[in-house]
Amino acid sequence: MRQRHLEEDFEHIKTYLSEMMEDVRKQILDSINALEHINYEKAVKIIKDDDLIDDFQRKIENETFAYIGRYNPLAEDLRYVIMVIKIATDLERIADLAVNISKVVKKHKGEQLPKPLVHIKKMSGYVIKMLDDVLNAYYETDLSVTKKICYDDEEIDKIYKFIKEEISVKIIECDDISEVKFFIDLLLVARFLERVGDHIVNIAEELYYMEMGENLHEVIEIEKKLSKE
Repeated sequence: MRQRHLEEDFEHIKTYLSEMMEDVRKQILDSINALEHINYEKAVKIIKDDDLIDDFQRKIENETFAYIGRYNPLAEDLRYVIMVIKIATDLERIADLAVNISKVVKKHKGEQLPKPLVHIKKMSGYVIKMLDDVLNAYYETDLSVTKKICYDDEEIDKIYKFIKEEISVKIIECDDISEVKFFIDLLLVARFLERVGDHIVNIAEELYYMEMGENLHEVIEIEKKLSKE
């Protein structure tokens, strides 16, 4: 049972984290939309707004360290506090990846996509779904969702592998150097989305460990093993 002051005095830090989660979700969604339409103005705004995400991270870190100094939390309380810092770090890195996607859009201003973003949009769909699930896990402490996030990440990895193979073929067949460069950048975008999935899994694992004191990855591996027996 957490101490009452943790729930009361930590509330504004939790609010910062909630707002940061919502903003990061929007950054990813907007970055893929900007790529789909080669929307230079939207890409520039995403890059500019990254400072707001960085500010959230600094506020969360500063407020959390001040909280630790003030209350010297122990055991479960301390684990909860440290988890918030780790989640904020993963969120900041997700926002950086949205910026990386937006930089690809800036680079190709005025150009046309060499192919429809069918599988990249499928990846981004999984990513947004995972972000929604991790938000739900955070707000509702729904640990069943954290397992689902890990399984969805495996689907992202499969799509990423398909995109790598598909783009490799496209590059070999293409004789337009500008299209080749765009294909390479689309492969980078897929890699960025794959990394976003990894960071969301990190958050899910932190939430699971905070509530259960167990490694989520190990729990899932045991479940897979048992399902095969």
